[in-house]
Amino acid sequence: MEQNATLTHRGISGSTLKFIAIAAMTLDHAAWCLIDPQLTACGLPTFPQFIPFTALSASSPLYALSYLFHLLGRITFPLMLFLLTEGMTHTRNSRRYALNLFIFAFVSEIPFDLAFSNTPFDFSEQNIFFTLFLSLIAMYALRKLRHRPWIAFLIVALCAAGAWLLHSDYGCYGVLIACVMDLLREKKTRAYFFACLTATAFSFCECTALLALPAVRHYNGKRGLRLKYTFYLFYPVHLLIMFVWKARF
Repeated sequence: MEQNATLTHRGISGSTLKFIAIAAMTLDHAAWCLIDPQLTACGLPTFPQFIPFTALSASSPLYALSYLFHLLGRITFPLMLFLLTEGMTHTRNSRRYALNLFIFAFVSEIPFDLAFSNTPFDFSEQNIFFTLFLSLIAMYALRKLRHRPWIAFLIVALCAAGAWLLHSDYGCYGVLIACVMDLLREKKTRAYFFACLTATAFSFCECTALLALPAVRHYNGKRGLRLKYTFYLFYPVHLLIMFVWKARF
């Protein structure tokens, strides 16, 4: 009995996957907010443009660091969606789950605008929580309306259109990736793999999200540490820190 209990706890828990997503996101945002403005000031292209060989200069190591951070950052969104499907499967209250995403979408918007646009109100692009909220609605429709596929398809289309109109992070194709992830959720490794392939079809640089595939493969289905609001709170807080850092230095 003790041996079986040990075996069930081997592998990677949900909280570990969450920490991986947080670390990748932090690197990506550090590149966007702190490194890329310096590259722009030096006249160098920023992600996802490649630097011309003739433009190599003393700034090229910084350029390489930016690209590394961005490519590792591609891990974040598919992992978020993976955890979203798991959270939706195990939550006792889907409405509260959706409400939390909706609330933090608005809580995070000013920090998001400050970090990326240096202004508290920029309606040209919205934060990732809006995409996650719309993705959750789309996935819920796919699960609950299996016998009414046309209604489910309509709701998914409306959610994708909403993400496109809001210009939320990852936009309409983020919702579509979420649907691929959720439709294949019974086979978790396959779900993550095909979600990454879908993302790559929209933007080739998203292929590096597959670097997290071994972690997903070893996911043990356990929650791990109880960190329910860790990501919710970390997201706006780390963006505010980056804005302050950028403004100060």
